[in-house]
Amino acid sequence: MSAGGSQVKEQLIVEAYNWTNATLRISVRNVGTVTVTVSSVYLGGNIQSSGLENQAIPVFGATEKSWSPAGSFSAGAGYTLKIVTATGAIFAAPLISGGSG
Repeated sequence: MSAGGSQVKEQLIVEAYNWTNATLRISVRNVGTVTVTVSSVYLGGNIQSSGLENQAIPVFGATEKSWSPAGSFSAGAGYTLKIVTATGAIFAAPLISGGSG
């Protein structure tokens, strides 16, 4: 018996980020075994217009995007970045506003 389908093969990681002032730059890599298409991005519960939406990231491929996050964020506070794929998989990464990782 198998379960999970494509979602099990999808694996995204946030390799690095830089969140200073009003700009967030992230580097996302596909470390799974299938191409991943990003459906939506959330930061601290707020939907974002990050430029990742509808982008296909090939196996071992990476992409880097910068945008001004929508929502109210406090410097030094932690927020969760969630990347949702076309298959419904969710990948989360903790980020600190005003910091880099």
